[in-house]
Amino acid sequence: MLRMRLGAAGLSAYVQDENLIQMDWLLSNAVGGVRVQVEDEDVAAALNFLESDNGWDAAEGELPE
Repeated sequence: MLRMRLGAAGLSAYVQDENLIQMDWLLSNAVGGVRVQVEDEDVAAALNFLESDNGWDAAEGELPE
């Protein structure tokens, strides 16, 4: 979800170790879990996006104000 939200904001994001964790979830702690990475030049923009993002609670069914 985070990768898609960053992509919608125009930032290239990549999910690392997703397939490894799917194959054996016990390895999650050993490899540090699933990571979302962005390009070096997009780090500041990604951090700014994450600080200002209010998210969306699908259970509530409403977008934040």
